[in-house]
Amino acid sequence: MSLGRLVMRSLAYYWRTGVVVVFGLAVATAVITGSLVIGDSVTGSLRETALSRLGSIDQALVAPGHFREQLADDLMNEPSVSTAVERVCPMLLSHGAARKPDTQAVVPEVAVLGVDTDFWGFYALKQPPDLSGRECAVNAALARDLGLVEGDYLLLTTHRQSAISSDTLFARRSRQDTAPSVRMCVKSILPAGGAGDFRLDAQSSAPRNIFISRQWLASRLSKQGLVNVLLSASKPQARDRAAEVLASAVTESCTLADHRLKLLANSEQNYLSLISDATVLTDAQSRAARQAAEDCHAQSAITSVYLATDIYNGYMPPMPGLFYVMIVGLEPLEPFSFAAGRGAQPANGEVWLNTWAAQ
Repeated sequence: MSLGRLVMRSLAYYWRTGVVVVFGLAVATAVITGSLVIGDSVTGSLRETALSRLGSIDQALVAPGHFREQLADDLMNEPSVSTAVERVCPMLLSHGAARKPDTQAVVPEVAVLGVDTDFWGFYALKQPPDLSGRECAVNAALARDLGLVEGDYLLLTTHRQSAISSDTLFARRSRQDTAPSVRMCVKSILPAGGAGDFRLDAQSSAPRNIFISRQWLASRLSKQGLVNVLLSASKPQARDRAAEVLASAVTESCTLADHRLKLLANSEQNYLSLISDATVLTDAQSRAARQAAEDCHAQSAITSVYLATDIYNGYMPPMPGLFYVMIVGLEPLEPFSFAAGRGAQPANGEVWLNTWAAQ
């Protein structure tokens, strides 16, 4: 029997099995092709959604703390930036909760965006909202959740960010200091997509946004003249280098105030003191300060000050004790004079006391 005849007789005998195999291959091919098509469609849809939320924004600086709003103008005054970037817009970003008073409906996770007229320039809006005072604009998702229409009022509770950690003795803990509430009037409801659904993270779900005048929000949060977000739109011919140009310009334009640092001069003892709004300096800030002192051929020393609630002469009360005592860890620039005892520096487990504390 020839090979061709063997193949034909096998196909005729096993035709049912062959049909099943062909059908299975067809189904598998259809499933894989459909998955690829749907995947491309979903990817394209997510991309279009993300781009519509950003408008013409292609660079953003989001800081953990607040810096000068003037930094935006300082950047645009740099020749390298002005040739590559169309605009730089400051924003004040916070978070909070919104509640409709008459229905008690609450949305706990709300983005509170302090914006000005420059922000709306990133989007092709025919009539951008003009916000002032207690007026706000909300996006369609938040309006739907709370049942809001134009002219309604809502109660907005915002988180007031502090440079001082909340677990220290110096932090404020009252509700009005940490999360103040204010009554707002809904002046405008922004449609879904575009500026109303602005967000910088990669989440695909619709955000819940409240837009407020940046100057007014700054006054409510005690952050006058400060922002924590910069947004920029690059010029078409410079999009490939705008990020690098901005990063370099930010490094050159930032001041101590942008890092929440202050340099204080003591004319009596002839030294400079670098302090932080966050109570303590980070390791990176400390290293940079020491390097700057070395570059200036100056001596540097680290000092850390904290407040102890109580210190006892012994292990437990009712032994004599002190309350709310300043504890200082330092590298002395000059030798100390001692009423009793001495040493170049306290050893592990040892402290120096002033005369008043010792008595």
